[in-house]
Amino acid sequence: MIVPTLSQVAIQFSPIILMESFIPRIQDGMRRSGVVHYRNEENRWLFYSHDERELVIITASSFVFQVFGAGGGIEDRSEALFSCFCDGVEFSAGAVVLRVGIRRLFAMEGGGWRRMLKRSYHGVRSPLFVDDLLQYHSLFSQGVSDVGPYGLGNLSVKMLQNGRGLVYPLDVVCLSPEEERPGVFVTILDIEHVLLTDEVDSLSDMLRALKRGCDALLMEALSEEGAAQWQRS
Repeated sequence: MIVPTLSQVAIQFSPIILMESFIPRIQDGMRRSGVVHYRNEENRWLFYSHDERELVIITASSFVFQVFGAGGGIEDRSEALFSCFCDGVEFSAGAVVLRVGIRRLFAMEGGGWRRMLKRSYHGVRSPLFVDDLLQYHSLFSQGVSDVGPYGLGNLSVKMLQNGRGLVYPLDVVCLSPEEERPGVFVTILDIEHVLLTDEVDSLSDMLRALKRGCDALLMEALSEEGAAQWQRS
C-alpha cells in the first residue's frame, strides 16, 4: 500500500539578521491562524498545531511548512501562513525570495514495492555498500521541468529503503523522534519540485503548478498496479 506521509513547502530568502527580534510578532500571527504552540531550538523556531500535524520551521533564511499525512490544501494554507510570517517581519522591506519548492513523501511497507514501482525506479544495489545496507536499494534522479508561466524548475526523485520501519528521511524535522520498528522494511519515495524565483505574489498558484509536477512524477514512477491502488486510496 502506498501511503502519503508528508507534504512540505520550503521558501528560501536572503538572510534576515535580526530574525529573533521578530519572533513574538510572528508567534502572535501563527497563533491566530491555528498554529498555537511554539518551541525555540538552536538557530530555528518551530510553530505547530495542537494535533502536531502542521509544523512551521523558521530560520534566518527560510520558511518551511510541513503537513504530516496527506497534506490536502497545502497550497492555500502555505500562502496564509507565509503571509503571517511576512507581516511579522515586514518582509517586503527586507529580504528577497530566492527559491520556492514543494516536496512530497510516500511510503510503502514490505516487499510489495517492486510491484508498485516501475522497474526503472527500483534503484541500484552495490557491493560497495556496508554489509547491513547490502539488501537495500537507492535511487536519485533529477531534471529540468517546465512550470508554465513561472519558467523552468528542477524536479527530482529519490528512493530510499530501510529495515527499521522509518517513514521519514533524516533531514525531515519531526517534533518527536520517529519510533523505530526493527524488522519492518520501508521504501520511501521522495519527490521535490523547486523553482528559483524572486516573485511570490501568487504563492498558492505557484505551489499548485509545482505540485502538479510532483503528482505527474509520482504517476510516472508507479506501475499499473501501483497507479490503480493509488487511485483507489
